[in-house]
Amino acid sequence: MNEKNKKKIINIVSAVLIAAAVFTLTIGRTVTEPENPLAGKTAEIQPENMVVSAAVTPDDDSETEADGKAQEKEQSEEEQPEEEKPEEQEKEEQPEEEKPPEEESQETRPGQDSEENKDGTDDFDQSGDVGENGSSGNAGDETVIPGGEKQVSIATDLESGVIRESQLKNDTLRFYAYLVNETKDMSLKIKIVNKDTGQKGRYLSPEKRDYKVRLAKGENRITLYIKDKGSTYGMPLTFYITYLADLADENKPQIGAHPPVITTNLDGRTENIKTNRFIFTVQATTYKDENLTFDHIAVSMDGKKITTVPTGNGVYEYDLYFDPPAIGDLQKHEITVLAWDDEGNSSFKSYNVTYQFVSEGDSVGTATITIDATTLGLGIIAEGFEYDIKQGEPASYAVMAALDYYGFEGACSGTLDVGFYLKSIGAAYIANGASIPAELWSKIEKDGLSLTGQSSRDKIGEFDYTEGSGWMYTINGSLYPGRGMSEYYLSDGDNIILRFTLAYGKDLGSTSDRGALSSYCGIWINGKYVPRHKMDEGKVIKEASCEEEGLWGRTCRIEGCGHREEEKIIPAKGHDYKETERAEATDSNDGYIRYTCQRCGGAKTEIIHKKDSKR
Repeated sequence: MNEKNKKKIINIVSAVLIAAAVFTLTIGRTVTEPENPLAGKTAEIQPENMVVSAAVTPDDDSETEADGKAQEKEQSEEEQPEEEKPEEQEKEEQPEEEKPPEEESQETRPGQDSEENKDGTDDFDQSGDVGENGSSGNAGDETVIPGGEKQVSIATDLESGVIRESQLKNDTLRFYAYLVNETKDMSLKIKIVNKDTGQKGRYLSPEKRDYKVRLAKGENRITLYIKDKGSTYGMPLTFYITYLADLADENKPQIGAHPPVITTNLDGRTENIKTNRFIFTVQATTYKDENLTFDHIAVSMDGKKITTVPTGNGVYEYDLYFDPPAIGDLQKHEITVLAWDDEGNSSFKSYNVTYQFVSEGDSVGTATITIDATTLGLGIIAEGFEYDIKQGEPASYAVMAALDYYGFEGACSGTLDVGFYLKSIGAAYIANGASIPAELWSKIEKDGLSLTGQSSRDKIGEFDYTEGSGWMYTINGSLYPGRGMSEYYLSDGDNIILRFTLAYGKDLGSTSDRGALSSYCGIWINGKYVPRHKMDEGKVIKEASCEEEGLWGRTCRIEGCGHREEEKIIPAKGHDYKETERAEATDSNDGYIRYTCQRCGGAKTEIIHKKDSKR
C-alpha cells in the first residue's frame, strides 16, 4: 500500500470519528428549565446582518452545542495530516465519503430561498403574531451563518399563545431566558406591557436565568432585547400572550360576575326532532344587553364542534344534520353551547334531544304562514293557512303554497330549491288604502332614505315607496334568518310571517348600515307600533345651577331618537357666598362688603352706611 492510499484511509477514518463524536455530544446534552404552559421550543434573536439557527440550550457549564461542534471541528482540522496534491486521475477516483461533515449543510444567504423554501414563505410559524419591530418568537429551521461567525442569540421557552387562569398559580408566568455567545458588554433586557403596566411597560429582574411575571387579563406583550454597550443589538424578540379566565363547562356552567345569557330554540322543547336538517338558533347576550358575536360562541353536537360559520346577525343559525339511527327510528343526541365575553364571563348550556327518523318526502309536521303589511298601515292581510312540511323541503315551498291558497300572485327570482327570493305579492286592490304611519315616516326622513314614488294598489313589492323596501320573512315572529327561504328548513309548529319593510328591515327590528341610522327604536308589526327603546343607565341631562333646577333621566341610545324616561328634577343648589372685598365706612362715605359665590362666581354687595357725624 503506497503512502497516498494510506493518507486517504486516515482521512476517511478521521471524518467518521469526528461525525460520531459530534453526534454523541449533541444527543447527550439535557437541561432542566422552569415549566412554562407555552413552552415547546426555543426562540432566538440576531443582528440584522446575520442569519442564525434555532436557539440552543446550554448545559450546566454554559457550553453550547454550537461551541462543542466548533471545538471538535477545530481539533479535527489541527489533527489532520497535510495531504499532497493528488493527480487529476486520483481526484476522479476519490470517493464521496471524503467530503468533510461540515459541507453537508447547504449555506443559505440572507434573502435567498433554500431548497425547502422555494415557495417564497419563510420558515417561521405562519400563524404566529409578529411584533411591530421584531419577530413573532417562533424559531426557524437551522441555517449556517455565512463566514462561520458565532451566533449571538436568545434562548427562551416563551411562546406566543393563550393561557387560561387554571394553568397558572397566582396569575404568575415563569420562564427562562438567557444570551448565547454574548460578548462581555452584552446584557439581556426583558419588558412586559399590559393594562396594568401601561404603555411604558415594566422591566423584569431575573434570578439567574429564570424570570417570573404576573400577567394581566387580556393581552400581555413581552419583549426581549439584547443590549450592547447601552445600544440595542439586532431586532427585539416579541411574544404576545393572551391571558384569559377559565371557560364554563358542564361541571361549572357559569363563570364570572356577569355570565352571558344563552337563548336557543331548544329551550323548553320536549318533542322529538323530525327534520334531518334542524336549524338551531343561538343568541348570547351580555349583562349590558348586547349580543355576543359568533366568534364568542361555540356549538357542539355529540362532543364534536360545529366549525361552519353560522348565518344570522346577533341570533345565529347552525345546521344540525341528523343521520338515520343505526337501530330503530330514534337516536339521542347532546347539543352544547358555550358563550364567553372579553371580561372573563362565560356560560355553558346543554340540551339532550331525540331525533326521530322520517323518510324523504314524508311529513315532519305542519307550519302556518301569515302576511303582514303593518308598515303600510294595512296590518295583517292574510293568515290561517297550514302547510304540511315534507322532509327535505325548504321554507320556499310552504310560502308559495300559501300565496296560492290566499289567491295572491307571487313574483320571485331563483327557484324553490336554490336562490329563492320573493320580489312582490300581487292581487286586485291588495295595497288599497296604504298609508305609512306618521312616526315611521319621521324615522325614514331622518334616515335619509330615497323615496321612489313607485306604488300600485294591485301590488306590494321591492322598491315600492322607498329604496329600502321589500319582503322579509321571520320564523315564529322574532327570528329574521340570515339565509334565503330556499336554505331554511322548517320544524313542526313553525310560523312563517312575511313582513313588508320600508327601511331595510330597520322598521321590523333588524339593523342595517344603509342609511343614516343603523336601527329604529320601534317596530311596526302585527297591526301596531311597538316601542323598542334602548335606554342608557341614566345621567344628568341638565346640571342644576345656583338658581335653576337641573334634570336627570334615561335617554334612548339609538341614534336619532332622543326619547327620555324616568326624568327627575334636580333642585337648585343655591349660592355659596364668601366675603371677597370690604371697604369700611367713613364719616362722609358709605362702605361696602362684596360677596362672591364660590359655585357660579356671582356677586352681591352689602352697604355699610357712613358714620354719624354727631358724637
